[in-house]
Amino acid sequence: MKAPTKTTIQPRVIDLRGPEGNAFYLLGYVDLVGKRMQWSPSRVERVKRQMMSGDYQNLVQVFAQEMGDLVVLRGSSEVRR
Repeated sequence: MKAPTKTTIQPRVIDLRGPEGNAFYLLGYVDLVGKRMQWSPSRVERVKRQMMSGDYQNLVQVFAQEMGDLVVLRGSSEVRR
């Protein structure tokens, strides 16, 4: 049997109203996912810079766009992908 060639991560549910909704947690999660998905360090830094380029709502929107199907965000009806 062949080993899978791509790293698979189950979608993670993140409740933005709880501690996981903290901006620092979301930024750290980008680091974690980036390593697991074998993103280049420059991609991880680019995503984090975009997240930090505005207010909290911008941070969450960029996070949702970049994480795609890897996360399910709960607790904010304003999140758009």
